[in-house]
Amino acid sequence: MLDEPTIGLHPRDNAILLQALARLGRQGNTLVVVEHDEDTIRRAEHLIDIGPGAGKRGGRVVAQGQVADLSANPDSVTGRFLAHPLKHPLLPRRAVDADTPAIRLHGARLHNLRELTWTCRCSGWSR
Repeated sequence: MLDEPTIGLHPRDNAILLQALARLGRQGNTLVVVEHDEDTIRRAEHLIDIGPGAGKRGGRVVAQGQVADLSANPDSVTGRFLAHPLKHPLLPRRAVDADTPAIRLHGARLHNLRELTWTCRCSGWSR
């Protein structure tokens, strides 16, 4: 039983964890994972959506089955998010010119840095 094992993981480490969980499942182990990560949810063999008031207040089983079953259930908040993921509103990039404030590193030297000079003007690093 795992409680939100992906929390705080880098995406690369998340993929490694999901591969390890899949390997455990293939070996005949039963895994119970409480998780809110979409990749983890989509890879599950069986989902149980508990709400409203899940946790200390108990809640109730709202939906269970595959992703399609949750997505088709109007009472499942998880299913709604799986069917229609939130889209981040894209803002246009700000103009970056010579007057844009910058951070400048001059003569950086430590470990593999050898007298490097770099300037960052919010849109990336340049020499």
